[in-house]
Amino acid sequence: MMRYSAKYLSLSILSISFILVQSQSFGQQISVESLIYLQESSARVRENIESMKLFSESETLSARLNQLDSVALLVDEEIARIEPAEETAQAEEVEVPVAIESETIEIQDEWNDEKNQVVEEDEGGDFHVSKFAPFKKKSDTGLRIQFGINSLYNDSDPISGFTYPKINTGGSWYWDLGLVKKIRLGGKHSRVAFIFGVSWLINRFSFQNDVVLNETSVEGPEFVVLENTTKHPKLNVGYINLPVNFRFSLSRKLKLELGGYAGYRLHSVQKTSFKAGEDHIHTQRYSDFHLNNWLYGASANVSLAGLNVMCRYSFSDFFDKNPNYNFNTFMIGTSVTLF
Repeated sequence: MMRYSAKYLSLSILSISFILVQSQSFGQQISVESLIYLQESSARVRENIESMKLFSESETLSARLNQLDSVALLVDEEIARIEPAEETAQAEEVEVPVAIESETIEIQDEWNDEKNQVVEEDEGGDFHVSKFAPFKKKSDTGLRIQFGINSLYNDSDPISGFTYPKINTGGSWYWDLGLVKKIRLGGKHSRVAFIFGVSWLINRFSFQNDVVLNETSVEGPEFVVLENTTKHPKLNVGYINLPVNFRFSLSRKLKLELGGYAGYRLHSVQKTSFKAGEDHIHTQRYSDFHLNNWLYGASANVSLAGLNVMCRYSFSDFFDKNPNYNFNTFMIGTSVTLF
């Protein structure tokens, strides 16, 4: 990107210098078209210098860019003193070299594409593989995969006479596959972005004490112990999810993302494996299990040099209006953005 910016600056300065030299033949008067071209080219030069400052990590290069910015400011002042020539039949127009203008526009477009790629990778906060797909048109929409461990948190004291599940942490995980879009707030160089999208969230819970939900219970959720298990019983719950987050780029390598999410349950299945006599039996039972249909909570994500650590906590109850099992879901994991 710095290479294309340098080429663009050289061609722009060459074009400006050519017209300024030609203007001396007209007593500081040039055509209106040439004056407009000078003003626009000078503005693009200043914008290019500011963009190069943003991505410069060398103190020497930053100092040279500051000097170049001062020269560009003097050029602006010189252009402001030029008066456009009156358009008459005898007036000779200063012809701007077409080849230089065309090449400048082409390089500017290529530089913009390269700059967009750098900003996307720098501001994203996730590991991106967009650089491995040069055929893809750059956009602020990406496929994000989040995964990690999850568990159930009970913020009330156990009630005598009820069986409570013990979560097997190693076998309890979640994954979230979503399409997200990023909108930069406050301009193209802003460090704040608004991120929203839609995703499919799966929470899987493995019960270490071999308890299962009794799907025949009519009064509410009820855990019972399953005998002769060969594997820990598991409960999978799927939600259609709508994440909303604000991302703050605190530095080039450190990003903070805060927000929330809301979802609706579309899928719940309980899987068991046990032995009955000489037979090994595997079951999958689909039911609502008195689960809460709605899911909502808060999320936070910290990214340091592309390494992401995120956590999510659901404020909604896991079960629907049940005083015996006051569970909430929490998740800890990481994420990767494919493009």
